[in-house]
Amino acid sequence: MDGLLAFNPMALLSDAKPGTQDIIQLSPLQVAAAAALILVQAAVSVQLSLGLQTQLFIAAVRCVVQLSCLGYILVPIFKSGLWWVVLLYAIFMTTVSAYEAVGRPSHYYKV
Repeated sequence: MDGLLAFNPMALLSDAKPGTQDIIQLSPLQVAAAAALILVQAAVSVQLSLGLQTQLFIAAVRCVVQLSCLGYILVPIFKSGLWWVVLLYAIFMTTVSAYEAVGRPSHYYKV
């Protein structure tokens, strides 16, 4: 019965032995490649006079900050091994994302 109560969703994603922690290390080259893609988009925006370069920069910084914070939140949740904690967090995140998605559109189409 303990096996059902202590479900570890991270075990589905890796071949690691139970109790070990998999950490994905990004090399400076990988981070630079990701940043280069954003810089290419900003250069295209400047070249085509789209004016999106500032929004791209803000979105990139926001992405890094949000994913870093999310990592610090998710590690203890998955380490708890309690399926109901993971489910509760998934419901919370689904509710927040639905609220954000509904509030974001600036244009509406009549049906």
